Amino acid sequence: MTSIEALWGSLLAEGQVGGARRVDETHPCSLYAALDPKGCPGLVLVSDVALPAAPTMESVEAIVSVRHDGRWSLGIWLRVDALRSPFAQLCQDLVDATNEVSPEKAGGFMLARLARWRRLLEAGSQGMDESRLRGLVGELLVLRRCLDFWAPATVVDSWVGPLGAPQDFTLPSFFVETKAVRPGAATVSISSVDQLDASEELLLAVVALMGISPDDDGFDLGELVAEIRVSLTAGEAHMAALEFDSRLAAAGYRDGDPISQARFRTDGIMFYRISDGFPLLRRADLPVGVSEAAYEINLGACRPFEAELTA
Repeated sequence: MTSIEALWGSLLAEGQVGGARRVDETHPCSLYAALDPKGCPGLVLVSDVALPAAPTMESVEAIVSVRHDGRWSLGIWLRVDALRSPFAQLCQDLVDATNEVSPEKAGGFMLARLARWRRLLEAGSQGMDESRLRGLVGELLVLRRCLDFWAPATVVDSWVGPLGAPQDFTLPSFFVETKAVRPGAATVSISSVDQLDASEELLLAVVALMGISPDDDGFDLGELVAEIRVSLTAGEAHMAALEFDSRLAAAGYRDGDPISQARFRTDGIMFYRISDGFPLLRRADLPVGVSEAAYEINLGACRPFEAELTA
């Protein structure tokens, strides 16, 4: 299958601005790489069934319409040129993921998947600051640990931190909130009341993580991502691997970016069970007039609540 970037390039080279080309004749869905009259790239689905309403986004325009032949179309168009690289990843992800989706369900599937990419596309090209970078590495280390106990699809689907959920993982038996701290840290920062105030059983995972120089022993973010991808594909969890890449993108990670070379060393992960007596704030106990709070927890006070990660 020719990549969608290559198809856009061919259309442009051939002067077919405003044209389209099917991504693959063997693909079960009628998907087309397209350029609008201004040369902006897009992905178009043609469907025999009615399509759901499209979401409103700042950087990408999704348009659902009825064609002159009575069929429906969903066009996804880039509107911010600086986001061309992540947009290409988005479109390629949609093409690859729908290869195992029936044409009747493709429209809803694509719109749901597009919503998952919203955070990345609306983040623009601001990059990833140190706090987000360390947080992502911490989450990936916990995800790797979870693969020892649950099926790849279960673990990847549970990784909801990149989608803006209050907790980072919603595993079948409990939720997990991940925090990355420097080795020897005395406290851990909680940025929202909802992070530890969950309706389900919850574990707090504290990852001891140190940034290191290129010459020190450890790992870089790109190596960690590659290791997890190998674990997923080795188990033939190909759809889980695609979903993993989608959530990486939503977290702001792209292969080849400078952040992929950031190096770290971990001194391990400690898990704490959130139960009666654990030092935390609950929303029901906030004073009248206080709607949100960020606070720090002394890790020494968490020791009585140490737990193991098990299925």
